[in-house]
Amino acid sequence: MVRKHFVPLSCGIVLVITTFTLSFIPTSAFAEETPKMGFYASLGLDLSEDSFDDYPDDPDFETGIGFALTVGYRFHPNIAAEGTCEYLNRVNSNDFDPDLEASILSFHGNVKGYLTTTRFQPFVLLGAGVTRFRFEQSGSKRDDDVGITGHFGGGFDYYIAPRISVGLTAAYVATSGKIKDLDYSTFTLGAQYRF
Repeated sequence: MVRKHFVPLSCGIVLVITTFTLSFIPTSAFAEETPKMGFYASLGLDLSEDSFDDYPDDPDFETGIGFALTVGYRFHPNIAAEGTCEYLNRVNSNDFDPDLEASILSFHGNVKGYLTTTRFQPFVLLGAGVTRFRFEQSGSKRDDDVGITGHFGGGFDYYIAPRISVGLTAAYVATSGKIKDLDYSTFTLGAQYRF
């Protein structure tokens, strides 16, 4: 279906256009005030899009909405280590009767590489963790499945003040074990504070 791939395509286009536009903003004076290392925390709004291509009967799941909480430490001007908790609720499919509702809870440890240390900071990330899928249908019990997952993607942070930034992250979660073939993508719009 065309709609199934609309969200990732739209978010990808927004990410590319924003990255291109922000790369032309002068940043040299501001960069001196931006902390290069230390702890940081961020909170963001999450959107998910399924990539469940090998799921039995290939059901179409709707876009899920949730949040992402990240705490990290930048131990080098260009490298950070972080832990992320993401929760996505009401990832529904109308291909079942009654409808199938899913929620996703994940914990990932990531290494993040920053390409610049100026006001505009594009990055790539790579990590791994654990993800729990909870499936539920009306009138039936919950079914929880947990598996090891890979986490990789990229995005940017844009500093609106020396210690405060806003950012966009696009990531892909590759699943294994009991949740194999339930891969999904996340798009996070968030705000970050550097301590």
